[in-house]
Amino acid sequence: DITVGKMASGIYSSVFYNCKDLTNITVDKECLLYDDRDNCNAIIEKASNKLLLASKKAVIPKSVTSISGNAFPAHADMDLTVPESVKSIDTYAFNGVNRLYFESETPAAINGNIFGWGAIYVPVSAYETYCNANVWSNYKNRIVTTEIAEKSVEVYSTEGMSGILDAIGLNEIDKVVKLKVKGEINSYDIIVFRDKMPLLNDLDLSEATVIASSK
Repeated sequence: DITVGKMASGIYSSVFYNCKDLTNITVDKECLLYDDRDNCNAIIEKASNKLLLASKKAVIPKSVTSISGNAFPAHADMDLTVPESVKSIDTYAFNGVNRLYFESETPAAINGNIFGWGAIYVPVSAYETYCNANVWSNYKNRIVTTEIAEKSVEVYSTEGMSGILDAIGLNEIDKVVKLKVKGEINSYDIIVFRDKMPLLNDLDLSEATVIASSK
């Protein structure tokens, strides 16, 4: 746990960058410069409404307008919602975040590499806007909507083919994050999971049977 005292006068980015197991941050209520509004498990600069540092359990308050570089711990393995109020995000802000959910239809101003390796969810109505926005376009292979990223399919094994690839389609297969499969899959489907679905991190095969290939 981290507690920021009432006399704190200088907090710098990256201080907790390698603290991937940090879960609780509080700020003394008498602190003049910083707060942890809405029990957000983060440190907010009062004057600018900028989120400076956060724990792996942090929630971004809807009053925050910007996010500091390296604000979230690396390798924290977390999902995070970014409210519409956030207008700018600094470099490496989300390196430890698996899935990001942006609520705004207008892309925030971003400075270079702000993302880790996971999916970037955006509103359906703003999908093309995000994919074509300045700097954001560098990440269009990871920009998704719920409709694109979360699939439930029923497939039946066909020798020499992938039923998964056929059901989802080549244009969307690399953007699937969450997948539930019913029916039968084979070794070709396993190869598709491994080689063609880089964002996949939630796979449910509880209602699927793996069929052995004849070759």
